Amino acid sequence: MILDQILFAKDKKYDTIKNDILAFIKVVNKMQQEENQTAMYHLRRKNKNRIFRLIYSEREISRQEIATTLSLSLPTVNQNLKELHAQGLIEFAGTFSSTGGRRPTIIALAYKAFTAIGIEISSSAIRFIALDLLGQRIGSSRVIRRFTDTDSYFETLSTSLETFLTQNGVERSRIIGVGISLPGIISLDSKTLEMAPSLGISQFPLSRFTDAIPYPCLFDNDASAGGFAEQFGRDDKKTMAYFSIGKGIGGACFIDGEPYEGTHRRSAEFGHLCIHPEDGMACACGHHGCLEAYCSTDRISSDFSITIEEFFGRVENGDEACVSRLDTYLSDLAIGIASVHTILDCDVIIGGQIVSVLEPYLEQLKEKVNERILPQADPSFLSLSKLHSLTNCTGAALRWIQKVLEET
Repeated sequence: MILDQILFAKDKKYDTIKNDILAFIKVVNKMQQEENQTAMYHLRRKNKNRIFRLIYSEREISRQEIATTLSLSLPTVNQNLKELHAQGLIEFAGTFSSTGGRRPTIIALAYKAFTAIGIEISSSAIRFIALDLLGQRIGSSRVIRRFTDTDSYFETLSTSLETFLTQNGVERSRIIGVGISLPGIISLDSKTLEMAPSLGISQFPLSRFTDAIPYPCLFDNDASAGGFAEQFGRDDKKTMAYFSIGKGIGGACFIDGEPYEGTHRRSAEFGHLCIHPEDGMACACGHHGCLEAYCSTDRISSDFSITIEEFFGRVENGDEACVSRLDTYLSDLAIGIASVHTILDCDVIIGGQIVSVLEPYLEQLKEKVNERILPQADPSFLSLSKLHSLTNCTGAALRWIQKVLEET
């Protein structure tokens, strides 16, 4: 259209038209050059990411193996290895044994070079975990501290984090970032904790945490973080539902390995399934009959004013009242699990604080669930998390490692 305006403009001399055409061609060439540069930039980034992911999955590999596996030239591989080494993400770790000729250099993931930190905030405690780039645990700890919206609480959070880092020899300059899991609904812009009944807060500014923590932060719902931990590193990305059971009950859904959070990040709030609509007990969310009101870890022992560990100790010793209460607990939990499985028809994993004491009663729970699901359903769909009570803070830390994998 611009060229038409140049060619058919009235009252223009030949030289003027010629100059306009040349100027137009110059603009087109510049645009094409910029498009080519952008395409080359994205191609270089893609190649670098493919190389890094391959090294990450193989742990140790040679230049030639990288070039052959990814169909890249050796100069391209070498340039990207140089950049990855400068970033501290890989190291040259000696040589492989020779098969004839020069021994190939070992290109290894520098998995100890960086650290991801996870923090789980609950109503009564703060959990910390430090992971290397492979997601392997460097250290973990738990600080008993009831959540309050006070300066003293956030001072405790800050000093406890620094103490944890020092005790585990974590260099501050090597921290990728801190993932924080919270028992509530986080706003789409990740600036507000919209609702967290177990913490007794709503519309809470997340800047309270970032002001106390001098490292880059990511925020995650605790159950979403736990579900992410269950999915991380799996080659078979599954459709899965995850129950996080502690002092509150949350959930997460993954469809073909990808999280489904819903329109407003409110999907999979399994703790607020109504399991007893008639005269149900009050829940912290303000409604009645919710699964959380019957099956949180607080609830399982509150009738006896003892800890959950003491409760299960009494169950093991045959205390009739506790045995009866556990049977009721498992029946209520089975209603929630069966409801989710009926809707989603997928594996269900239970994580959180309850896992450490629930394992001896898993078969009893499965029997109760199977009584409520459709006939011919595969009874093996239900399992317990292998990460136990560290699932949520592990997932929060793994978000940073995933970020490195996606953005390197």
